[in-house]
Amino acid sequence: MDLYVARTLRPSSNGKSYQSIYLRESSRQGGKVKKRDIANLSHCHPAGTAAIELALKHKDHLSARSCLDAVLLREGASAGAVWTAAEMVRRVGLPQALGSGFAGQPARWQVIARLLEQGSRLSAVRLAQVQAGGDVPGIRRGFDGSHPEGEDNAFGAYGYHRDGKKGKKQIVHAGLHGSVPRQ
Repeated sequence: MDLYVARTLRPSSNGKSYQSIYLRESSRQGGKVKKRDIANLSHCHPAGTAAIELALKHKDHLSARSCLDAVLLREGASAGAVWTAAEMVRRVGLPQALGSGFAGQPARWQVIARLLEQGSRLSAVRLAQVQAGGDVPGIRRGFDGSHPEGEDNAFGAYGYHRDGKKGKKQIVHAGLHGSVPRQ
């Protein structure tokens, strides 16, 4: 049995010619050549068809595929569960309720993260790193758990700073509750 890509041109009544591309197998049975169409490739992308032809041309020569040894394969961020949760959140109107601004996006991720698994805000940040946390729901702001600081901040308050910076007003983002002064 031999596999190959066959191309045929057929004229139409309007004067145009149409090309059909098939993946075929050929075999000999009782002294006769038998051909069978395996797949119609006519609507495939030309690069895909070319890749199939290349693979069939070099199927007996493993050294021709040695360039694949340099290919680094790694698993990307998981998207299925995030997409499902983001779609549920979208359908109930949460993006409109929270807004798409600076505070609304991480708040929306907090809801999505809680749908996926229970945990703290920090665990939601870590979850965003292994799941498609920003990509799927369209959240553009990064996940960092930051504590903005400065003197000209209406929401800022003096208090204990985990990083040891004394004498600066700071705000802790409190997930769904917005910005709350730290005291």
